[in-house]
Amino acid sequence: MRPIKIGFLAFSAFAVTAAIAGPGCTETVVDPIEEDSGTTTDGSSVVDANTPKDSGKDTSTVQDSGKDGTTAFDAGNDASRDGSADASDSSVADGGSSPVTGTTCTTVGFIYTKKCGFCGTSEAACEADMKVGVYGACSGEVVDGCMPGTTRSNGCGLCGTKSEICQNNCQWASGTCMGEPVGACAPGNVKYTTAGCTTANTFRKQTCGTTCQYGAPEPPPCKPKDTGVAIATTVGGTVTFSGELSKLTDQLARLGSGTCPATPSTSSNTSYAYVEVKNTTAMAAKVEIWFDAPAGGTDIDTVVTTYPGNTIPTGAARNACTMTVNDFCSALPCTGSWSGLVGTNAVSIPAGGSILVYHAAYFNDDTGPFDMFVKTTSLL
Repeated sequence: MRPIKIGFLAFSAFAVTAAIAGPGCTETVVDPIEEDSGTTTDGSSVVDANTPKDSGKDTSTVQDSGKDGTTAFDAGNDASRDGSADASDSSVADGGSSPVTGTTCTTVGFIYTKKCGFCGTSEAACEADMKVGVYGACSGEVVDGCMPGTTRSNGCGLCGTKSEICQNNCQWASGTCMGEPVGACAPGNVKYTTAGCTTANTFRKQTCGTTCQYGAPEPPPCKPKDTGVAIATTVGGTVTFSGELSKLTDQLARLGSGTCPATPSTSSNTSYAYVEVKNTTAMAAKVEIWFDAPAGGTDIDTVVTTYPGNTIPTGAARNACTMTVNDFCSALPCTGSWSGLVGTNAVSIPAGGSILVYHAAYFNDDTGPFDMFVKTTSLL
C-alpha cells in the first residue's frame, strides 16, 4: 500500500528535545497526542490529555523521536489518490483501506480507489454533501484473470494433469505435468507395423486413442501406408504422419529455397515425398508443419513447401508452390537440420480442403524415414 503524506499538524504542545547521532546533535520533535489516553504512544507524559483530536486527520500517526526521525504512518487511507488522510469513518469498502459509500468525508472532490475484480480498481469521490459517493465501474482487470488463492486442475501433455494456483497478480501459475502414461502418444497419431503382414511394403495401422495409448493394429488385410493425414480438429492439437523419402534411385529436381513461385534446381536431384494434409472441419484452418527423425532414425537436411489441393504437380506446375520454400526451421519445436513451416510460415487450409506437402532431402545422397508433425493453430 502506498504511504500517506500527512501535512504539518499544529498542536498545543511543547517541543521535546532529544540528543541523537552523537554529542552536540539535537533534534526537535513534536510529541503527538492520543485522544483521552493520558499517555502518548511512546509512553511519555501527555502535555494536554484533554486536547481534542483533529477530526480531519489520522491520530494513529506516530513519529519516533528516539530513532532516525522517520515517520511510521497508519495505512488507513492508503488507496486514496493523493495519499492524504480524509474520510473520518473507519468503515472500509474492500477490507483494507477504502471507505464505503456514504462514509463522511472532509474534502469535496477527494478521490478514493479500491480494489475490484481480478486486480482491477474502482474510484469514488467525496461528493458535495461531504459523503463518499458510489464507486465506478471496475477497470484495469487482468485479462483471463483469476481470484488470488484459488486453485484448479488442468489437463496437460499426453493425458497428464497439473495443479494451478492463482497468484497475487491474478494470473495462474502452473505446477509440473504429472500422470502421463508410459509410452504415451498424441491422440489421433498413427503408426504402422508389419506384424502379421507377409507381403512386402504392406502394414497394419495403429491409431493413438483418447487415453494417449495406441490401440490394437487394424485387422488384416495388410495395406500400403496412408499417403495423407487429417489435421487435429481442436486448436493446439497435433497429429503425426510417419513417412519415408524416396529411394536414391527415385529422385526429383530439388526446389530452391525462397519465396514462391520456386525454380527447380538444374543440377541437384534429391529424394522426396508428397503428403496430403486434409482439413476435415467446416472452418478454415491454419497449421504449422515440421519434421524430425523417428526413433532410431538419422538427422536429414531437408526442404519443404506446400501446394494447394491434393494433386501432385508436374512440369511447370512445380513452380506454383503456396508461399515459401524453407530449407531450415530455426524456431521451436523444430530440431536438427530438418525443415519446417512454423510461426509466420504457418499454412492455411480451406474448410474441407487439402494441401500437398513437398518434403525433400537437400543433398542427393540423403534419404530415410521421417516423422511429420501438423499442429492446428487456428480454426476460423
